[in-house]
Amino acid sequence: MHPEDRVLVAVMNRPQDLETARDQGWYRLPQARVSRGVYSEYVAFYFTASFREQKWAIHYYARNLGHELVTRR
Repeated sequence: MHPEDRVLVAVMNRPQDLETARDQGWYRLPQARVSRGVYSEYVAFYFTASFREQKWAIHYYARNLGHELVTRR
């Protein structure tokens, strides 16, 4: 990662979301929040209070390899 890289900071409210991102290689973004497109090179995961000892910080990031619009089940 370089200082000029564009980073999207995704707020993770549930540890299950981290498991999905790690194990299945995807993370959902609300369409209303990305209506103009996703142009980031990386996604950083900001943890909320539900992560207990790791809360209020970014501990992980991943390279954005692409995106697609799908319906929510």
